[in-house]
Amino acid sequence: MNDLELIKEVIIQDPPTYYNVKKVNKSKLAGHDVYDKHYLTANLFYIQNVHFMVIKKITNDCKRFLVDKIGYLPELEKLNIEIEVRRTKDIDLDNVAYFWCKLLLDVLKTPSSRQTLNANKKGNDIISMNVLDDDSTKYIDSINFKYKNEGNFLIFRFYGRVKSEQVKLDLFFK
Repeated sequence: MNDLELIKEVIIQDPPTYYNVKKVNKSKLAGHDVYDKHYLTANLFYIQNVHFMVIKKITNDCKRFLVDKIGYLPELEKLNIEIEVRRTKDIDLDNVAYFWCKLLLDVLKTPSSRQTLNANKKGNDIISMNVLDDDSTKYIDSINFKYKNEGNFLIFRFYGRVKSEQVKLDLFFK
């Protein structure tokens, strides 16, 4: 992929496909735990009947999951991402891959000072690996989704150029 080298490949076996949220009021009435099942697809971001706080809880837990699975990534100047979804049945690839892509980009970018200020005011967590300054095309050239009909895996491949830490020398002779 261009002049970018493979920085890391992350293979997640049996990635979660849904998230259960406990319904407290109904649980008390039913006498046992009752859950709402939310599928981890892009539809979660567009559904009108799911409360914002439920979506926030799901996405934050999924971001923590990603940070744990990815581990360390150095700061990067440029990045290309390949997301490969492997399942033993046909899926809506853009729907599944977009969900993980959106959260991945949120985790990789460094939050702006405004985002940090707002999060601190509201007491919210910021889940970030601070790998990229931003998730715009200034730093990301391509994001590719792939599908293979085998196994049950989610694979991320990060192609990038590590940020140069070399300080410009100020030579006293010119």
